[in-house]
Amino acid sequence: MAGAVDEIVAMSRRRTEELRALVQAEVQRQLGSLGLATKADLERLERKLSAAAKPRRPAAKKPAKKPKQAAAARKAPPAAAKRGAAGAAAKAPRKKAASPRAS
Repeated sequence: MAGAVDEIVAMSRRRTEELRALVQAEVQRQLGSLGLATKADLERLERKLSAAAKPRRPAAKKPAKKPKQAAAARKAPPAAAKRGAAGAAAKAPRKKAASPRAS
């Protein structure tokens, strides 16, 4: 007889816990559909605000970098120097032929 009573009490506790979880889930769902802030939402916002309110150390100043284009221009030798003087003359740009104008 005592075993049957213990089983009924255990079953009652399980069902009570299931009902509590079901009601809690429904309340959370309804609050979410209303757009109300939850406790977790408020805690997250409080952490964000406290982090933003903390004084920040100024960033260490770094020396200004030189533009990469100027550095590349110093490293690369001029094209004429690569080909030599004769090659530079041979590769000079050609003049365009004069196009006839429409009157």
